[in-house]
Amino acid sequence: MHAPGSDGITGELRTLRNRLDELERRNTQGPVCVNRLTGNLTFGVQNSQFPVTSWAAPLVDTHKMFNYNIGGATYWVLPFTGRYRISMVSIWQPFGGFDTARPPWVSQAIHVGAGSGPPEIATSVIPHLGSNDGSAPYSYNYLTNEERVYTANDIIRFQFFSRYGGTLVRKHPAVESYTHISITYVGSR
Repeated sequence: MHAPGSDGITGELRTLRNRLDELERRNTQGPVCVNRLTGNLTFGVQNSQFPVTSWAAPLVDTHKMFNYNIGGATYWVLPFTGRYRISMVSIWQPFGGFDTARPPWVSQAIHVGAGSGPPEIATSVIPHLGSNDGSAPYSYNYLTNEERVYTANDIIRFQFFSRYGGTLVRKHPAVESYTHISITYVGSR
C-alpha cells in the first residue's frame, strides 16, 4: 500500500529522471578553447618557437584555459581530469631566399608540461613546403593527438620548428584559413 498522494517507486524514478535531465541541461558544454595567431612567425635556420605574444585572445575559452605571456610563456591549463582532443593547424610559406635545391621541412608539436623539451604528445612533419615561385604558395600541417586522458592542471604548449631559414608560419593566407589550436574536453574518461 502507498501513502496517499504517493506514486511509490514509479514516482521516485520519475523524479530522479527529471532531476538528471535538469542537470544535463545545465551543463551542455565542457571546456573548449580555440586560439589563432595574431601575426606571422619568421624562422631562421634550425629554429624552434613556442610562441609567446603571437596568440590572439581566444575565439572561445569556456573555462579560462588560456594563459597569455605569464613569466615569458604562453600556455593552456586543463581545468579537469578527463579525456581531451587537442589539435593544431598551421599554414607555412617559403619566402625570399628559399633554397629550392634543399626545401625546408617543418614540424609542429604539442607538449604537456612547462618545459621547452619533451614530453611531446604529438608531432607532425611536412617534408616540403610550397614553391617559392607562387605556384603552390602554402603548405598546411594538420596535427591532432589521439584523444587521451589528462590530469587537471596539466599544462599544454604548442611548438613550431623549421629546419632551414626562409619560412613563415602564416597568420592567415586567406580569410577562411588561420593557423590555430583547439582544445576540446571529450568526457570524464
